[in-house]
Amino acid sequence: EIAKLKQEIERKGRDPEAFDFGIWPLMLLHDEGQEELLEAALANPLIRWLAAVFGRVTQSDWRKEGIEPPLPDDWHYAMKLLPIRWTTEEVHKVTDAIPRETIERSFFIGTPKQAAATLQAYVDAGVTWVMVLDVLPFVLELEQIADATRRSVEVCGLLKGREPASMGPA
Repeated sequence: EIAKLKQEIERKGRDPEAFDFGIWPLMLLHDEGQEELLEAALANPLIRWLAAVFGRVTQSDWRKEGIEPPLPDDWHYAMKLLPIRWTTEEVHKVTDAIPRETIERSFFIGTPKQAAATLQAYVDAGVTWVMVLDVLPFVLELEQIADATRRSVEVCGLLKGREPASMGPA
């Protein structure tokens, strides 16, 4: 996609190297041995809702992966998400029906090292900035949130080529 964008930028007479390309990946970051934390998150209605709404910006893109979109093909959050107009019943109709595979494909899931390795492929393809958005803290207990913040910082450090031990105290 970046190569296509750069060609289009150049076709319009601009220098493609003058542009940055970023991603804002939704993530569910966890530490080794926290499978139960992840399982609870994947079953949580808020995480399920985020998967439905933001799993693919264009809902019809799910079809390219052989997955039925959780919302109509022409549904786009920027145009159609009016939260105050959604009833509890309408939200549950979406969150109760979304398959686990769709939820799992909506997020970058893993430990900081796993997530950084996955994101590195995007950097290698030309992404110049990554905005880590770990949504796991949305459904954690208050005392678990500090670890979530550490995990996000660790992903960023790994993408910058720093090992966790060199990032300072946890």
